[in-house]
Amino acid sequence: MTDALAPGGLFIGLFFPTDDRPAGPPFAVTEDEIKKLFESKFELILSEKPENSVSPRSGKEQLMLFKKL
Repeated sequence: MTDALAPGGLFIGLFFPTDDRPAGPPFAVTEDEIKKLFESKFELILSEKPENSVSPRSGKEQLMLFKKL
């Protein structure tokens, strides 16, 4: 993403799954893991659990908006 975006560019990600599943695929990821991957080159603008997920994914997704520094 750092190569694809100009400074100030926005990256929107819908990360799934964010639950504690022991195996995959898809393999689980935590909000903290995502933040650590982006924190050196991006500013976190928004992080929230979507309210209108499809029922099998409800509560297991994290919507995040980052701005490239």
